Amino acid sequence: MGTLSAMVASVGLDASVARALESVVSGTPSASARAPGTSASLLPEVSMKDFEGYLRRTRERYAEFVEQRAYAAAARATPEERSEARLRRYELEEGVSELSSVPDLFFDETFDLSRPETFARACAGLEDQSLRNLARASMDAQEHLSAHLDTIEQHLIREIIAKSDEFFDALKELRDLHDSMTETQITVGSMRQTVRNIGEHLVKPGQLMIDLNDKRDKMQGLTEKFASIAALQQMRLDMDVFVESTDYPGALQIAEDIRKTLADDRVLAELSCFRKLPEHIERTVSKVRNVMISDFVAGASLPRDAKAVVSPKTLEHLSKVAAANGLKPPAANFNEAPQFGDKRGNVLDTTIPPFIALLFSGSSFVCDALEAWSSAMSEDVRQIEHVAVDVMLSRVTGERVKSSTTCMEEGVFDSAYANAIRKLPGEVFVEMLVALTETFNAYFERANQIKLVIRGVIGNDEEALTQLRSIDENLILAAHEAATNFDYVCSQTALATSNEALNKVIDIAQGRFAKILGIRAPMNINLSAREFMRIMDATNGFLDLAESLGKHRCLSLRSTVANQSKAFIREQHATASTKLVSLLECETWALAKLPKHFQALVDALADGTSKLPDVMSEDVGDASFVVVADEKFHPVNSAVLLLQMLTDYVRLARQIPSLSTEVTHRTIDLVKQYNTAVCQLILGAGAMQVSKLKSITAKHLCLAQQSVSLFASLLPTLQEAMCALIEGPKHVLLRQEFERMLRDLKLHKSEIHDKLVSIMRDRVEFHLHRLASIVESLRDEGNVKQVDGASDFAISLTKEMGTLRRVICELLSEDDRRDVLGRVRDEAVASIVSRVQSLESGDNLRIIAQLSVDLDVCADSMKEMPVSGADASEDALASLASAFRLKVPPPVVNEPADDVSAREKEQVGQNKAADDKPSTD
Repeated sequence: MGTLSAMVASVGLDASVARALESVVSGTPSASARAPGTSASLLPEVSMKDFEGYLRRTRERYAEFVEQRAYAAAARATPEERSEARLRRYELEEGVSELSSVPDLFFDETFDLSRPETFARACAGLEDQSLRNLARASMDAQEHLSAHLDTIEQHLIREIIAKSDEFFDALKELRDLHDSMTETQITVGSMRQTVRNIGEHLVKPGQLMIDLNDKRDKMQGLTEKFASIAALQQMRLDMDVFVESTDYPGALQIAEDIRKTLADDRVLAELSCFRKLPEHIERTVSKVRNVMISDFVAGASLPRDAKAVVSPKTLEHLSKVAAANGLKPPAANFNEAPQFGDKRGNVLDTTIPPFIALLFSGSSFVCDALEAWSSAMSEDVRQIEHVAVDVMLSRVTGERVKSSTTCMEEGVFDSAYANAIRKLPGEVFVEMLVALTETFNAYFERANQIKLVIRGVIGNDEEALTQLRSIDENLILAAHEAATNFDYVCSQTALATSNEALNKVIDIAQGRFAKILGIRAPMNINLSAREFMRIMDATNGFLDLAESLGKHRCLSLRSTVANQSKAFIREQHATASTKLVSLLECETWALAKLPKHFQALVDALADGTSKLPDVMSEDVGDASFVVVADEKFHPVNSAVLLLQMLTDYVRLARQIPSLSTEVTHRTIDLVKQYNTAVCQLILGAGAMQVSKLKSITAKHLCLAQQSVSLFASLLPTLQEAMCALIEGPKHVLLRQEFERMLRDLKLHKSEIHDKLVSIMRDRVEFHLHRLASIVESLRDEGNVKQVDGASDFAISLTKEMGTLRRVICELLSEDDRRDVLGRVRDEAVASIVSRVQSLESGDNLRIIAQLSVDLDVCADSMKEMPVSGADASEDALASLASAFRLKVPPPVVNEPADDVSAREKEQVGQNKAADDKPSTD
């Protein structure tokens, strides 16, 4: 079948004819030839020979038809399509290139027969041939290689034929381009000739005209140059006139114009007559600049007149304080000393005019003037402190070491006045610090006012402008108009300089303030708490003033204050501890007469009031008790003085919060020291050796309990007042210390109660032993003598019970009274009942009568004692007394109604009025 298709194609028939022939030859009819319902067996067998006649007749005619159809298609096609058609035609004519028959090896870019592996692949099979057949195999291999070469050459020839039309088309276009280039050369030559002709007739006359115009321009330029020389010379003369007439902004403007003229015209600058003009301009500008800056600095600064440093009112007050403290200040006429005159209106009057001149002169002038003013203010503050201290010391002591203190160095000044400052009393030194603060405040205010002017005029701060306009609107309006073209960068520099000037003044002032405090450091730590806190108040006044204006902390002065405060606290605590020990050694353990206003001080501490009243220990009042939370306390002298010490600690902690932790530790330590000492002196009976007491009585114990209870009741308030100033972990630790201290105080109070109960327990046991002796003596005397009254046992016991009850009721609170007396009564009743029941009275009526009388007396005495719990103990003693009364026979003789028992009760009443008190060794 493949052969038949090839034959049909070679004849030129199309594919449909080929398929029809194939179906006929194979005996399989096509779909179009086979009618539906017709069986394949009805068609006859057809072979290729049956069509040979038809093919011979139509072969030539069909070939012409195909050729004409291809020619028509080629005429309608594009050049690319014609090339493709030509290539197909060649392929049809010459046959399809058999490039596929050429192995891929020969198309490899690295093909090289000198390489053994390439040669082996190209001549495959030569290795397997014998020597006999090798020559023939080599010839065959060469023929194969030649055949491959011929195939490739034929393919290349067909490709060249296919592209031949494009080649000839390009050749034709190149020929046309050559012709165009020739015509262009001819046209350019013609144009060149035309240009040469035009140059001969037109250009030369125009060039002559141009030369004449240049000559005229040069003449005009020379005329203008002479005019510029004359104008420049006139400007120089005008500048000198402006300088002489103090019109500095105008002189600076002319100087700037001259500079610009010389910079724009180098010819003028190089003329001999103007070579020294730039130097003259620089000298003039420097002179004007210095004068303007000096005017501004003079207007913005305060006067440094020694008489105007401290106000007369301050000096007069300082003299009065010095006289009150034993100094003898010299008499002086205070009216002769002028005052500052630093009101804001005066500041604007002296500052704004030179400031406006600076604004018109340029941004750099303003910045330089502010720098000069800042340096001048700093130096003024540094020197004015010397002047102020010299004036105040001369007014207080009448001595002056050097007349010109403004020229003294700081070290020389400190050494010259150190001794005089150290010798001043505390009150005078405080007033001196206040006066120094006033002096520095004048400079602070002046620096702040200049800062306000810069903020309002240059910084356009509305708040500052409003304040300035309220003083002098016209001056501020003129200054604001002069600053309209002020450079932004320079404006920020000016604002920073004014702010830095204020901070620099404050830093210098606080450094000098710290120096003066340092000179007084050895004396300050030995002052009383009131005097030291007055110094701290004066220092805090300066700190508040400086830090509110400068907006930053005065670290140097605060460091000095902190160091002196720590030293003062250490010294005060050591002094307080020593004083407390001395007070306790001298304590008589008697009721103290409280100072006046002591109750107000306790109320302020209990309420947590920030303002604590001053209490003078020597100003004694009539009160002997103090009330805390509706409870009375009767402290001794040492407790009163300790409370005043603790009040000073609270003041210190509130005034110097940074030292509140250390002060709180000292407070706890002082209370702990007092509690321990009281315990040793009273409970440990140390007062008998230290204070030379004969015995520790119930009253001593009650007064010690009252003093300890007073601090126990005030300790929570002290804790809140002190711990409120402390933050962080120390706050928790100190609260725990306070709570531990409060537990120790309450434990001490409980031990004092136990001691009171123990004293009466011992006294009851002592008297019960006497009762046993009395019973034995009555048993020995027999049953003859009648009972005359209560025995010494009942009389002494009830007497001591009454004394204890009276002391406790006078001093202790209701709860403490019930606790102590209730326990005393319970133990006494239990001991009496137990001991009486253990005694054997037998049938001895005298013993029974004596015990009956004594029990009745004891029962009546116990009725006045409070009951701690149930009434069982009272019922036991009353029941025992009733039982003994039943055993006593009635009296034999007639007597008045007030029988023996009445006389006995009267005797007991008289015993209760005695002043004897129970004691223990």
